[in-house]
Formats: sequence, C-alpha cells, structure tokens
Amino acid sequence: PHQRKLKVGGGVYRILTLHVTSSPTEQLPDIPLLSAAIFRQITAGVLRDGKTLRFTAYGHSMRPQIQHGDILTIAPLNRLPHLGEVIMLIADMETSCVIVHRVIYLTHTTVTTRGDACGVADGEFPHTAILGVVIKAERGGESITWDKPWHPRFPPRLRSLLSKLNRLIRGKQT
Repeated sequence: PHQRKLKVGGGVYRILTLHVTSSPTEQLPDIPLLSAAIFRQITAGVLRDGKTLRFTAYGHSMRPQIQHGDILTIAPLNRLPHLGEVIMLIADMETSCVIVHRVIYLTHTTVTTRGDACGVADGEFPHTAILGVVIKAERGGESITWDKPWHPRFPPRLRSLLSKLNRLIRGKQT
C-alpha cells in the first residue's frame, strides 16, 4: 500500500498520518512528513481511484465524536453528502488545507461544514471541494459508534422554545 506521514496546517484540523490500504485493520506505519499540498494531491488521487484511506487525525474541532489521535477511514463519495455526515474536503486551495468536518447545510452547488466543537461554520464550499466521507473511526483499537444521531445546534432561545413545544406535545399525547 501507499503510505505517507504528514502534517497539514491551516489551523482547522491537522492530519498527521495518511495510509492507503485495502485492509482496514493494518497498523499505521511511521514514515517521513509530507507537505499539505502533497497530502491533498495524494488524498484526492486515491479517493478518485475509488480506494479508501486511513489517517490519524490530530485536533479538537470534532470533539466529542472524533478526538485527537483517532484513526479515520475515508471513502470516496460519488453522491452529494447528507446533512450530518462527516466529510473530508479541501477548505483552501491556496494553502491546500484539508478538513474533516460535519455537513450542516447543502445547496445544489455548495456545502457548508462545521466542526462539532466549533461555534462558527467553516463557510460554503463547492461540491467539487469534497474529497470523501468518513466511514469509520477508531479509538484505542476499537471502532467508535456514534449512538446519538446528529442534530443541528440551535440558539439557546430557540432550544428553549423547542423544549417547551416538545413538552406540550408529549403532554397532549398522554
């Protein structure tokens, strides 16, 4: 398999290890660092070829679902992503910044993402910026299950109103 270890800057999500493999259980090797531009080129090429890749993600923007040091498996995405899916995309072509964040809004031409631990969206990106989708996450050798479905964050006043509405509806059902 093709193997590379790298550090991608950009301040959003740093990716330190890239491992292209046909086996999702192979151990990740320790190999020399690559630039962000090379990482982006390799990642895009691998996913375009229909292969999956694994890497160790470092950063805190996707806590608590994805944590510092988790191993992520990314697969090609040959359709539009769904709201709530975690995708890998090119956030900045100039710096080759690649991020792994959750889809929070979609249009016919753009996707908006945000890290779970971030209060602000990353911005709108064209669908062509999407590289792939997270299909598996591992922590300490175990697969991570995401037992709670994703839901958008609402401002506190709206959350309060929705909570009251929910209680009112439940009260009428009993």
